[in-house]
Amino acid sequence: MGLRKLSKEPVDKVYGVLAILPSQMRDQIRDTAGVLPGHSDEMGPSIITIGPDTSSLQMRGMLMDSVKSTIPLAWTYIDAAQYDPRSAVKAVECEEACLRLSKQIYGAQEKVPIQHMTTLVAGMTTMRSHYPMDQLCAGYELATQQFRDFCKQPSDRQGTQSTADKIATDRYKGAMKITWRHANFFTMTNGTIGIGLETVEPGDDICIIFAAHTPFILRKNAGKETYAFHGEAYVHGLMDGGAFAAKDPVRNVQDFVIQ
Repeated sequence: MGLRKLSKEPVDKVYGVLAILPSQMRDQIRDTAGVLPGHSDEMGPSIITIGPDTSSLQMRGMLMDSVKSTIPLAWTYIDAAQYDPRSAVKAVECEEACLRLSKQIYGAQEKVPIQHMTTLVAGMTTMRSHYPMDQLCAGYELATQQFRDFCKQPSDRQGTQSTADKIATDRYKGAMKITWRHANFFTMTNGTIGIGLETVEPGDDICIIFAAHTPFILRKNAGKETYAFHGEAYVHGLMDGGAFAAKDPVRNVQDFVIQ
């Protein structure tokens, strides 16, 4: 997810700061190039603006879908599994529960849907790079098998892996540990899966905010037209922009007021 994605371009950092400044402060900054986030043109107002009372934030984007079901991810058991069979069982049960949901969505013709393997690590290695597909599949098989082996006996009584298999196993488990930390696995009403913060609940909205790197999770405030912000998410099929473009962002754009 974006938590493991650094902003390396100076312009991104400048826009990030400018977008959260109060308008009276931002207006004091000279715009010699005509590209500051607060400028107005034929495209309409800024993507992100501060509300009039400074207690709200208005973001422009598009509603993509809503959360249908969630499963808390057992991240605390990943490291403990190699020493404690009970922790290994908890890790296996959690992964298998997620797998059952994935198979319901993507069909059981495959033993394990590739979407499931990818989502469990948010498509990324521990080094913030995209997981090569062949390495991802091998890592998933080795890591999940190791968890099942740990259910029977601790690691100090097991046979040793080859160096290559150990590297592949540890790489996938490391990515799982980062992705699962304080997170929920979820399904969406349109039939896709994702991972978000542990606060995610059924009925929450999945939105794409213009210029953001990841989808965001918003929850409608009761009796209001405003939303509560519940963090970013990894949603399989929404990360490359294809689904966003297919939904016609020009016609379906809307403003979300976060409060």
